[in-house]
Amino acid sequence: MKPFLKGLFATEEVDQDRRLRMVLAALLLYYYVTFYNWWKGAASALSTKGTESFNYVPTWVFENCRGLIFLDHFQTKVYLWLLGMLALVGVFWLFYRDDSLGPTLILAFLFVNKLFFYMMDLRLMANFHHLHLLYTFVFLISRAKLFYFRLGLATSYWMSAFIKFTPSWLYGDYFNSVLGKLPLLPHNAMVVTVLMQGVIVMEVIGPFCWFSKRAWLRNLSLAVFGAFHAYSGLLVGYKYTTLMFSCLIPAFLDFDQPMHRGYQFQRRDLAPIAFLGLALLGGLYHFTIPGDVRLTAEGRYLGVFMFDANRSVLFHGKVVKGKKTYEFWVKRPWRNGAILEDGSIESNTDYQVWGSIKTGDQVRRKRKIVGSLRDGDEIVFNPRMFTSAQVRTFGDPYLYYFWAKQLQRRYKPDKISLELFQQLDGHVESFQLLDIDDFAALNPHYSGFRHNEWIHLPGPDTEQTYRWW
Repeated sequence: MKPFLKGLFATEEVDQDRRLRMVLAALLLYYYVTFYNWWKGAASALSTKGTESFNYVPTWVFENCRGLIFLDHFQTKVYLWLLGMLALVGVFWLFYRDDSLGPTLILAFLFVNKLFFYMMDLRLMANFHHLHLLYTFVFLISRAKLFYFRLGLATSYWMSAFIKFTPSWLYGDYFNSVLGKLPLLPHNAMVVTVLMQGVIVMEVIGPFCWFSKRAWLRNLSLAVFGAFHAYSGLLVGYKYTTLMFSCLIPAFLDFDQPMHRGYQFQRRDLAPIAFLGLALLGGLYHFTIPGDVRLTAEGRYLGVFMFDANRSVLFHGKVVKGKKTYEFWVKRPWRNGAILEDGSIESNTDYQVWGSIKTGDQVRRKRKIVGSLRDGDEIVFNPRMFTSAQVRTFGDPYLYYFWAKQLQRRYKPDKISLELFQQLDGHVESFQLLDIDDFAALNPHYSGFRHNEWIHLPGPDTEQTYRWW
């Protein structure tokens, strides 16, 4: 069995190359970081407690598979803790033994677990998790691991560039609308725009330099990427920066020849080639779907999705059952504040959630919602279902579609109405993505591969920035 597994995962190269052992350790450590964070903040939604408290949003792939979650809250926390400890065992194993098969098998097991939990909650979706899973899978299925891991890094940079082909980055709208713009740099709109365009150029052209015969060009490219990741840590925090540095640095140690030098194709290499090709197509796929992916999020998760826009989102829901009418509003203001087109400034604030209840002719005044709204034993609205969403997923129409669909199943109201508005990059005008008067009558379905007709697209009278594509 051991020779078969060593051949299956091609661990001999890892045994002999300290760079690959460092990469393997970095990938394992990031699983520890992942499961620690999920143990700390996501265990409830990933357990039966999430089902009971109406605080779960599986991705559209597992929209109707909530039954796969069967552990309670305590059991889920214990399991996530054990997964994190297993990742540490894999790291220590690499230091204790020369044979890397054990840590590689641990990596494969952790990959399957992370992918499962990741797909079971849309709100976990983040660029660094996408990349971590991509790098892990390439590492596991590759024969020539160093070459294909480097190629995986190159692919991820190209995919990161694809999502930036929007006015938010090409015209500099994103950071020019953020309070403070880019830290430590001149607060000049032209400078900001040129730098944002420079990032796109770097991500498109930089990886090609790794194939150059000129050592200075290869080293310059890596230095630019290193400076970019060090600076971007000021904006996006440690998670993305830690992943990229811990993978980029060991993968390119002793980078004294072109990336492809010494590589010879074998039939087994079709697996990583096909996977990376599909990843590139996934990063481009949203361009085949009508509408702006920054608004609709359709096709967004098939590729990577960095901070694509500065956005403010307002959701309004209305539920009628018998003589009771529930209304609620959830506003996600600008993440880092915003400078609007008219010159006004909106500061950064947290989620704002309000609600009102009408019973017959008696109306309870609109008030801030802290806990769940209930009708007897049934939860009508749990604000954590929305406030737990990250800045990108909060604007995803699927989040509100799924809430309405589950509410229809659980509560069986007479009527559910939905409205969803977004503002991008400091533009004063909001765009209405959802305007569903009667959810049950419309009976919408969601597809992740095409445009969903119940999601509005900009028309000829819409502001130009919302209908550029």
